[in-house]
Amino acid sequence: MNKVSTALLAVVVALISLVLADDAGSSNVVQLTGDNFQELTQLETGARGDWLIKFYAPWCGHCKRLAPIFEELAIEVAGHTSIAEIDVEAHNDIKEQFGVTGYPTLLFFKQGKMYSFKGERSVAGFKMFLEGGYEAMDAKAVPKKRDPNAPSFVEALTADTFDAKVVNSKDGWLVKFYAPWCGHCKQLAPTYDALSQDLHGQVHIAKVDVTEHEAIGERFGIQGFPTLVFFKDGKMYEYAGARSLDALTTFVTTGYTEKAGDPIPMADGGISEDDSAVVKLTTATFDELVMAPTSGGWFIKFMAPWCGHCKKMARTWEKLAVSLQNNADVHIAKVDATDDVELKLRFQVNGYPTVLFVKDNKMYAYDGARTLEALEAFATGGYAEQEAKDIPTSPLVDLTDDTFDAVTRVHEPNADAWLVQFHAHWCDHCKDMMGAMLQTALTLKDHGNVHVARVDADINAKLGMRFAITGYPTLVLIRDGRVYEFDGLRDPKLMTAFALTDYATKDSRPLPQTPMDGKPATKKKASEVDQAALVDVQTLTTDDVRGSKLARLVMFHAPWCGHCNKLLRPLASLRIASYPTILMLHDDSYTLFEGDRSVDALVAFADGGYTTTTSTKKDMPVIPTAEAIQPAQAKKQATPTEMAKNVHVAEWTATIFDTVLQGPANGSVSSSELFLVEFYAQWCGPCRAFAAAYEAIAQDLKSDMVVARIDGALEEELRTRLNVESYPSVLLVDKTKRLVYAFPSKDERTKDAATTPTALPHPPSALHIMLQSFSLAVSELLALRLETMAAVLALGGGLGYTFAVMRPHEGQENE
Repeated sequence: MNKVSTALLAVVVALISLVLADDAGSSNVVQLTGDNFQELTQLETGARGDWLIKFYAPWCGHCKRLAPIFEELAIEVAGHTSIAEIDVEAHNDIKEQFGVTGYPTLLFFKQGKMYSFKGERSVAGFKMFLEGGYEAMDAKAVPKKRDPNAPSFVEALTADTFDAKVVNSKDGWLVKFYAPWCGHCKQLAPTYDALSQDLHGQVHIAKVDVTEHEAIGERFGIQGFPTLVFFKDGKMYEYAGARSLDALTTFVTTGYTEKAGDPIPMADGGISEDDSAVVKLTTATFDELVMAPTSGGWFIKFMAPWCGHCKKMARTWEKLAVSLQNNADVHIAKVDATDDVELKLRFQVNGYPTVLFVKDNKMYAYDGARTLEALEAFATGGYAEQEAKDIPTSPLVDLTDDTFDAVTRVHEPNADAWLVQFHAHWCDHCKDMMGAMLQTALTLKDHGNVHVARVDADINAKLGMRFAITGYPTLVLIRDGRVYEFDGLRDPKLMTAFALTDYATKDSRPLPQTPMDGKPATKKKASEVDQAALVDVQTLTTDDVRGSKLARLVMFHAPWCGHCNKLLRPLASLRIASYPTILMLHDDSYTLFEGDRSVDALVAFADGGYTTTTSTKKDMPVIPTAEAIQPAQAKKQATPTEMAKNVHVAEWTATIFDTVLQGPANGSVSSSELFLVEFYAQWCGPCRAFAAAYEAIAQDLKSDMVVARIDGALEEELRTRLNVESYPSVLLVDKTKRLVYAFPSKDERTKDAATTPTALPHPPSALHIMLQSFSLAVSELLALRLETMAAVLALGGGLGYTFAVMRPHEGQENE
């Protein structure tokens, strides 16, 4: 275009402006509308010259203050730049086309390019920009006018579809978390639709109504609307830029890569341990990590998995950990206070979330805003402005085989009293008792002569043997050289009273002697029998026994067997660490020990007494090989129809249990009137030990009844309904759900009125074995079928329980 043509075009534009100005009240600023905008400006081609356009709203104060400046500017630049304005509140299509999100928006258009104005809003400032200042700004293409009828590709997500579509996808997803009543969300909607159209096939654009799907809002910590988050490759990137089409397009295509990204919370609101930068603390790790002299500061959140406020804070807490992960002086951590009762009570946590900063053996409570900025400021120095308090020590002392005597000094004269809980780390009842133990310990802190401790007797077996612990949890008071065992309800008040005064009403036993070598102490025997004649304790296999001429005193046992442990004291004095049943194996035969469980009787039997005991002497039975009683192979979960096949051990669920037992006696599900059902847990060691025996019994009973097992950890409702309190538990039930037998019996678990062990009339052989006392003499077992012998030995020697008839209390129906 030559200079003459350019001059003529400027004159034409100026005349048009004057005409429009006259129509609009003698204004020098061109008034644009939806009708004349495209034809008059022709911004995409630049055919109508340069344009500076103010996109405004009538109510905008800044826009009104800019009006006289625009009038003067229009006169100053007349001839080479058109100055115009448009009310985009009245023309929403124009607002959407140019991505206007704030007022006034000032855009300069030149030769088909668009430049955002940045500078002083004065006549001089605008002229400087128009005469060359715009070149410092990024040039963008003029957005095209959109078809108002074009389809939107924004996908609405729900709690049911979110993970499958977004979290588990390899594609990128931009998700808008919004509320229907939110004005800003409504303003963003047209731009969001346009974004979905422009990026269709490249990036998924989606939205979630958080007022309808509150769980998603809690999971992602949504605290304001709209919140825009981009998900890709297992990370999430929160958007905080301008809500314009160009800005959003840049972010989801390349801009998100400039951010570190956060791990995606799991469905319960937590972050997987592998992805999280937050350290999870427990009682076992707290003092080692937090209290170490060089550990620095620890910012700790005490939370509960069900706590909504904790879930909302989870993302911010994770961001805090990421932002401070290069700061060696600050560590971000969390404690599940519902799982770690000891830490909860130690720090007196009464609400969730509770946030504390711990450093140099002092702690500082945080009660500020739960924003990233506020939390970061507190952790990096702000804590010093708060009151410092001493960190409470644990009221419970952990004792071990190596530390018990040195710490307690209970064998010394005038020693303090110790209330000691013997527990096992896997014991659920012990965990349930922990709160009562801690409350008792806190109360007894005011009584300096009574200390509270605990011993994991499963790990510290020497102490368990020394104190003859037969079950978990066991609570004893050691005072003045005597041991008193607590047998009341696990209530802090009762336990405290027992430790202070009530122990005097209980039976006691002498405090076991302190061993010098860590082994059970040897006692003097009452008889003249020489203990040196006894053989050393050995671990035997079937190969050791076959063909051997050496006489051995043998006991079949399992390490966790409560009844077995009752023999600890007499056997410990013999330096023998084994358990009932007791046999002397000799000359390819064996003799059963039937004497009283005393030192003298055992020594006399082992020292030759077995040769005179002919009534229980038997030939050595053929012992099945290990392959004969292999544990049942894992089976696909059976359906009620499959139960009719009577496979050895059927895998049941609560649904199958109820379906089978509600069916008619002559129905197609099962013709059996009796069902043997084991409740187990995957983590249960005794259950694994019991598996081979149970499979052998199931094989023997396959023609008589259905034998099944149920994972009690997964079927909690059914387990509670049937009063199953430990693993493994075996129930014998009939078609009407009447409980015929239970092992362990409820009466043994609760120490209610004793029940009478009873066998069914004409029971199958393997069931007959199970219904006997598991301390049954081997001579009696040999009268039964030999193919179940190995299973019975594993079962009887290991579990030590009795099946018993469950009799209802008077006035109650059967359970």
